[in-house]
Amino acid sequence: MFLDESGDHNLFKVDPQYPVFVFGGCIMDLEYHDTVVTDQLNKLKIEFFGTKDVIIHTADIVRRRGVFRILTAESTRKKFFDAINSFMEELNYRIVSCVVRKTEHLRKYRLAAYDPYMLALKVVVERFCYYLNWDPWS
Repeated sequence: MFLDESGDHNLFKVDPQYPVFVFGGCIMDLEYHDTVVTDQLNKLKIEFFGTKDVIIHTADIVRRRGVFRILTAESTRKKFFDAINSFMEELNYRIVSCVVRKTEHLRKYRLAAYDPYMLALKVVVERFCYYLNWDPWS
């Protein structure tokens, strides 16, 4: 399972523009990742950026920073998103994730509120165990 997060897990300084913490995992066979997924992603990177040494990062894409400046042109942006969407639709994977609405979590649990990172990690690992049909609590 490959893990990533979005947002910060601070409960006491909540950004009103992004008041959530998201933690997720992408489950796939490691050999499949190392061969099929990596090869297809590298082809996509080379097609658009001329190199496979590009990190596909949402913040850079949205802000069109660095190599993603090419997405300023609407036609290129459409081709890129069509290619990314097709790539993702064709892959064999499962997603497990947890979203913590920080303000609501703090309001409901007050001083007993869990750190959103630890809460989300627990939920995602638990779901991964269910996916593996393994009960970590037995």
